[in-house]
Amino acid sequence: MLRRMLLASRANAPQFRQIRTRYPSMLHPDHFSPDKASSVIGNIKNITDPEHFEEHEKPQLPSAAEQTDLISGNMLDVLTAHNPGFKRSQANLRRLKTQVSDHALPTEHKIRAIFRYLLQESQDELSRLRELGPEKVNTVLQAHRENAYLRRKQQAKTAEDLAGLMAQELLIKDAKGDSYLQNTEHLLLLLLHMLRSKSQVLEIEQIVEALETCKLIPGTQNRLRGIFLSGRLLYSLGKVRMDPFNESFYIDALLYHGCYKDAWQLFESYKDRVNQRWWYELGMIVALRSNQVRKYDLLFKQTIDKFGESYIQPKVLKTAIKKKLYMGDFKSANRLTNFFMQIGGDLGFKKATNDGDTSNIPEFETEEQANQFLNALENPTYSDVMDIIQAHLFRRNHAYAFKLFAQFLEQADSHSTDVAQLLVRLQMLMINDIQTLKKAIQPFLKPNTEQEALSKLEESFNFSIEKTGLSDARRALDFLLFRNMEALTSQPTMTGVVYKYIVQNWADSKNDNSIDPSKKFQGIIKILLINNKEDAALQVLSKLEQSDGSGFYPRVNGHHYSLLADYYLKALKSTKSVLKRERLVDKVRTIMNRMEKFSIPFNATITASLIAFYREVPDIDECFKLINSILVENSRSSEVAMNNVTPFFEMRLVTSKLYQEIWKTYRLYHSFSADWSLLEPSAYRMGWKSYVLGAKRTLNSEPTLSMSELFRQMVELNNIMPTPKFYSNILITLAKGRDFVTMIAVLQYMKTKHAVVLEDALRKYLYVSLERAYVELERKGISSGNSVLAFQSATALAKEKVKSMIQEGQVLKKVHEDPIDDMVSQISSYIQRADPTGMELLPPLLRSLGLDMTPVKQ
Repeated sequence: MLRRMLLASRANAPQFRQIRTRYPSMLHPDHFSPDKASSVIGNIKNITDPEHFEEHEKPQLPSAAEQTDLISGNMLDVLTAHNPGFKRSQANLRRLKTQVSDHALPTEHKIRAIFRYLLQESQDELSRLRELGPEKVNTVLQAHRENAYLRRKQQAKTAEDLAGLMAQELLIKDAKGDSYLQNTEHLLLLLLHMLRSKSQVLEIEQIVEALETCKLIPGTQNRLRGIFLSGRLLYSLGKVRMDPFNESFYIDALLYHGCYKDAWQLFESYKDRVNQRWWYELGMIVALRSNQVRKYDLLFKQTIDKFGESYIQPKVLKTAIKKKLYMGDFKSANRLTNFFMQIGGDLGFKKATNDGDTSNIPEFETEEQANQFLNALENPTYSDVMDIIQAHLFRRNHAYAFKLFAQFLEQADSHSTDVAQLLVRLQMLMINDIQTLKKAIQPFLKPNTEQEALSKLEESFNFSIEKTGLSDARRALDFLLFRNMEALTSQPTMTGVVYKYIVQNWADSKNDNSIDPSKKFQGIIKILLINNKEDAALQVLSKLEQSDGSGFYPRVNGHHYSLLADYYLKALKSTKSVLKRERLVDKVRTIMNRMEKFSIPFNATITASLIAFYREVPDIDECFKLINSILVENSRSSEVAMNNVTPFFEMRLVTSKLYQEIWKTYRLYHSFSADWSLLEPSAYRMGWKSYVLGAKRTLNSEPTLSMSELFRQMVELNNIMPTPKFYSNILITLAKGRDFVTMIAVLQYMKTKHAVVLEDALRKYLYVSLERAYVELERKGISSGNSVLAFQSATALAKEKVKSMIQEGQVLKKVHEDPIDDMVSQISSYIQRADPTGMELLPPLLRSLGLDMTPVKQ
């Protein structure tokens, strides 16, 4: 798929072999004079080039060491080793060697020559792959390499020649990635090198052609990596702007690599100019992927108002449905699902297609043609419906899920395998009796089609049982639970059928058949522990620890250990025996020692499990040792990952589950410092105080991150969107820690970014927290004026005074109808009364969270 690229500073762009230069009149480069383009280019420079490269500056060359690396003999050895051996490729390599060895040629020209060579070879690699396929290409390349090796061996005359020959062979053996796309891999590495060094050596035409080439790379990760790198380089020049169609590819790559703000700015800057439904749909995807739910809601309404309410792209709706379900907004999720099903009813459902394939999209002569193509109505697929039903069930929106299941059952063809596939994907085959499923679906079936639909369901159920071999899995599970674990080594196929029984999405037809063996053994350990087979689980763990991953057993990792930590936590919660609790602590300590012994890194899963365990002990000191370590590593690894252009889902070190455990620990920590005199006397109060004093004796570590920075890292650095329940825990933690400035920022963030409302129960809790804060403030004032007055008497007087102030409307008086606006106003009033300088901390905090800097409502 080849695209024309609009170059904002070129009125007459050269004719590229792979780039169309026929521009739509409204976006012709003549309309982008330096003056007219300044506003557009300015926005792009701010988000792509931290050095604010100016047009009059000279191109920046790589350092002397970097230049040497690029044009050295070692680089040529690498390119020689990976030359595919075709006549054209060999001619290209000879030409490159001649250019690089020309001492009169400037360094930047040599670097461009290397890039030009890799670009040409990458294009040829991709072309061969499309025409011949991976297997045939590998066969041809292997034959070429063997012949080339023999020729070089015959021609070798000196020891240096033989050493060079051996070095090239080692380079080939050490090569990573697809062997038939080695030069494409080198092209991506060179693009990364240029981006890191902020080099301006490459010509605009070369970067544009690289972007066009990268669109053809098979495999999502490398394709989007290439588009990201070439797009970044192109926009770092501050001279060019892609047309909307090509920029949509770049925006997709930005999202994949976690550059959400950049993607949104690009969308916004073209929104009014493009003014097409497909661009608004792209904006909704950007908002959803970046967890900007409120922006999505506003953009959805704008799209419906502007382009009609009969259609939105199914991909957008499916993404929005899942996001709404995640946030517990079932009402919105149901409404969007109804809209989705209505579109399917109007257009019809179709079989799933490969949405990631960009090679079959036609070329366009005009912008109108591109808009017409991108605005075309797309049919929803049965696979989409299955995903949506699965999402409703997973989020426990059961009634609506079964209603949707009934609709699907009535629409599916009687001879189709769609129902059977849905049963497998939803793991419905795990139920003992189909009557359970019939009973759940029956109320939602139409009376005139009920019997036909239920017969179809039973037929599909029986077909699925037979096809997936569930009876074999059940037999294997029984064998596994009640016999020696060593039997696994004698019957390797058993782990496969057991895994079908115990792991999520175990028979999903969309997944690759060769499932990660590590996940299989996670499932096996989990099922053993559920059945209290601790010794057998430890035996499996020992086998994994002894494995190098090359045999039957995979390498051990943190996920395997976390299952045992969770098992011990459950046991800890169920006993009050001091002796039993000490034994469980010893077992967890043994788990950690084993991880250290085998140099197993502490990932998010095991860290969350350990924090939860030690918080239950309670050993807050051990909790914060883990927390402080992982948060420091989180900040560092994010910088490294961004520098290496790592996909966002791979760079996130701290997950939502781990952040929840961290906030729970912060909450407990700040509970220890609460003012107990403000609580009414009770047996619970005295018991809790005793518990706190015991926990404090072990406390030597404290949190290194403030709660404001913890929240910023979570939502901005790691793009975690807290659920309403999680937000409740965060706000309660802030209330216990009396961090009211951060509470304002969190309330503003949950409203303006995530569209989360303040529930009445939480609002009342925060109100009481503010009331107690006023009591504490007044008591300090009373005590400072009368040192003789007893502590409890001062507290009683303070409570009476605050009660009177509330009745007279001096404090905590409702001033806004919106609960969040009103709470922000109440908190602001308290801060100004307690410490007027405290509000000075708010603007920089709001700025760090990308929030509006307008004054807080009073």
